Amino acid sequence: MKLRLFFLLVFTFVISLYAHVYAQDTTMTNSNKNFGPKKSSDTISLHIRKWLFDEEIMAQHLLKPDTLLRNYHHKHNSVLTQNRFGHWLGNIGLPATSPIFELQKHNAFPFFAPYQYYAFTPENTPFFNTNIPFTIASYTMGSAKLKENYLDVVFTRNILPAWNFALLYRLDSSNGKYANQKTSNNSIALTTNYTGGVYEAYLSFTFNKMNVRENGGVLDSTDASAEYLPVLLNDSKSSNRQISFLLAHQLNIGHTDSIFNAIDSTYSSKHKHFGALGHIFRFSQTHRAFTPARSDFGSLPPRAVDSLFVDSVNTQIVDSVYRRVIENVVKLQIPEGAHFRVGGQAYIGNRVVKYYNSIIDSTFSQFGAEDSYSTSYLGVALFNRTKGWKWSARGKYFFEGYNAEDLEISFRVNKYFPYAGDSVKFSATASYTLNKPSISEVRYFSNFGYWNIDADKKTTLDASFSLVIPKWQLGISANIAMMKNYIFMATEFQPFQYNDYIQVLVAGVDKNFTLRNWHFDTKLRTQYSSNSRVLHLPKFLAIGSIYYQGYFFAKALHLQIGIEGTYTSEYFAPVYSPVTGMFYHQTETLTGNYPIATAFVNMQIRRVRLHFMFEHLNTIFSDEIFSPIMNYPVADFSFRFGASFRFHD
Repeated sequence: MKLRLFFLLVFTFVISLYAHVYAQDTTMTNSNKNFGPKKSSDTISLHIRKWLFDEEIMAQHLLKPDTLLRNYHHKHNSVLTQNRFGHWLGNIGLPATSPIFELQKHNAFPFFAPYQYYAFTPENTPFFNTNIPFTIASYTMGSAKLKENYLDVVFTRNILPAWNFALLYRLDSSNGKYANQKTSNNSIALTTNYTGGVYEAYLSFTFNKMNVRENGGVLDSTDASAEYLPVLLNDSKSSNRQISFLLAHQLNIGHTDSIFNAIDSTYSSKHKHFGALGHIFRFSQTHRAFTPARSDFGSLPPRAVDSLFVDSVNTQIVDSVYRRVIENVVKLQIPEGAHFRVGGQAYIGNRVVKYYNSIIDSTFSQFGAEDSYSTSYLGVALFNRTKGWKWSARGKYFFEGYNAEDLEISFRVNKYFPYAGDSVKFSATASYTLNKPSISEVRYFSNFGYWNIDADKKTTLDASFSLVIPKWQLGISANIAMMKNYIFMATEFQPFQYNDYIQVLVAGVDKNFTLRNWHFDTKLRTQYSSNSRVLHLPKFLAIGSIYYQGYFFAKALHLQIGIEGTYTSEYFAPVYSPVTGMFYHQTETLTGNYPIATAFVNMQIRRVRLHFMFEHLNTIFSDEIFSPIMNYPVADFSFRFGASFRFHD
């Protein structure tokens, strides 16, 4: 591990050095002027644009580059960077889940869902545009006892003004506090985009590899300071792989002018063409394998097969599940702009899926079941992304194959209102889906259990809104969902479909209070489930931090120092199954009602950010153990140090 980190850091340094050579005569300024010749002072401004790409309507949703000091101490764990309320199994890199309701309209491969916060996917991988090469590298290390490592590297540069390339890498690894808890998660993403006037193309490639030692949880959780507590599994492991490829491109019929906005340093397009012909290609392949040790057989569920299944090389049992998807979409699009106030598109697509579930038998041959199918669909969309109320309305109907008669309808709108020299943002979404359950939701088998259920189509009606008022440092949000034929894992090897309706309400408030140099940031969430036997949710969650922020040494040092607390009310948290890699319901043990306190120091000196953390201060004064997920205690008091470096000249 140390050797791997050494080579990664050397690679980052070489990339950054190359970026320095490429732009050695430039420096970063606060100017918002366009890309162009250097100023007389021999400087050039850094303009970097970051966005998530909506391949269906070729839309760009802008993101903020990761250069802020606020909450920088959270950048030590991929779960926290994406979900501040997320829970994971003790140490970083282990499977994670959210105590806040998250709508999953179509969970096609639930075995990989616990690693969604660690993985790069086409949906969460950003694209960039920058006038000079830009690199940011962040590294955090935990205590020597846990050997936790977090590394996040982003390098991007423009090959041409309209053509960008980016490389992203992420590592989450740890030895863990308890036996057989080691993790090593590696994710890499390559993206390139070309936004010319006649031709546009977006391409991304992602690869995720998660190797995890599965200990099944501790057997005695009464002493938080004990490092050698017995665990359920002593030598079992799982391997998770996911690879994806996306190509979305279109040929514009007519002419498009790229316009630079000096206020926010972004490009927009002024359409003079009357249409576009586009094509989208998607490929994804996901695989999970569970390899239990013979010594762990007695601690696993009763065997579901009579004969002994072994691997010919390692003489071990192997349970494996695999899914591959190939999808093609052809579309005709009419842009909004000078000729049309509202844009629209129509498309037709085809999806081919292969699902394979296997075990290894005693003759060293593989026994399994394969399901291959295709499905076709038609889609339409209307949108306005230019002025006033920006909105999009979409519909997709599956007319053939496995998902025949499935339906997906969605609507999204957002609007900026001027207020007190700033702007208030209002956003709202609504969706309706009618989906046939995926094969993995209804059929699965392994050496230790199986399921095969008849399930009806799932119906979901969802609506949400958010209001952000920067002047008041206030954010308000609400989400309501109504679901019928909801499928959940009732036990480790028995999914259940609830055939009545379930209503869920989630409301949240984010408010930041400021008194001179003192800041108090709060995030509050409350939830309601109409059927707590089917959907267990904590009723209240909170995160609060109080810190002092100021500039020192002629503003050369930007400093934040404070304390943060997190709290989740009591509820029946899910249980993790190492055999399937999924979370399932339990009604035996309540967890929560336990605040966790963390002290932190964040500082920034020019382009270098540093953070120091003292986690779980509670255990200094108490031996009480806390397990947000049953049988998986969080680590006790620990120290972390992290640093982030930016290179762009």
